[in-house]
Amino acid sequence: MLIFRIPVTVLTKRPWIVCGQTARGNHAAARYLNTESRALARRYGSHGGFVLALRLVNPTTYDHRYVEVAADFGEAEFLARS
Repeated sequence: MLIFRIPVTVLTKRPWIVCGQTARGNHAAARYLNTESRALARRYGSHGGFVLALRLVNPTTYDHRYVEVAADFGEAEFLARS
């Protein structure tokens, strides 16, 4: 699953994109995002963009506690395209 926060400066709220292969993965990623949003804002700032790849540790559950960060691309994807 991938979570993107897009660094758009003209909007007051930053859009998020959650991409997974299954509904279960999307649900887990959205729950992770909801639970970890404050920590992510502290880490990346309130206006920056980033990309996280998440992995379901136990695919038979919906709980966000079974999601881990598989890769953290930070702002690299957005900076590479500028």
